[in-house]
Amino acid sequence: MNAYRKDKRTTTELDTWFAECSARAKTFAAARELWLSVWNETDRINLGGDLEAAFNDHGGTVGMWEHCRAAGESNLAILQINQILNSYPENRINKMIEALGYSINVVYSEKPNWEASRGMLFFEGKCVRTVRSYKKLSNVQKVLALFQEEGWPRCAEVSKILDTLNTNDTVDSLNTNLEILHFSSRSGGSEICWKNAELPLHSP
Repeated sequence: MNAYRKDKRTTTELDTWFAECSARAKTFAAARELWLSVWNETDRINLGGDLEAAFNDHGGTVGMWEHCRAAGESNLAILQINQILNSYPENRINKMIEALGYSINVVYSEKPNWEASRGMLFFEGKCVRTVRSYKKLSNVQKVLALFQEEGWPRCAEVSKILDTLNTNDTVDSLNTNLEILHFSSRSGGSEICWKNAELPLHSP
């Protein structure tokens, strides 16, 4: 990556961060996670329908990402891959994005967004669920607030806010009238996870 700032120490730090991001983004494991958890059926068809062939034909994960998402610059694509996979600290990614001369908002994201004040859950630019607001927060509100606070990791530890005996009921409530997204529990009810419901549960 080109030098970012006049501060040599800062530049060296950013170069180190970027090298780490690049190494993570270029792995086949990253391509597989994108294939299973991020890209939809149209994306997979556009990539030829076969993960290993797509990885080889497009020069790896970054080439696949640019083919699907038209990032426009391989350096930016590398940062976008790390951001969508939650594989590198977001504050560092934001600093590198800004150092490239882009707005932070250009980082590609398919994470949900919970607007508690409006009781609306958004995903892929669409309101996928409305939740009635209560003075005393419901379990659904608590879970959505937790995900929002933690930046929407794929799974969140909910045992600190829920009785694990109630997790399955809460998951059922989360999925009621929900579009596109799907929630599930794991680890004996101590975690709740989310995924794009339009993607397969298992590898093709």
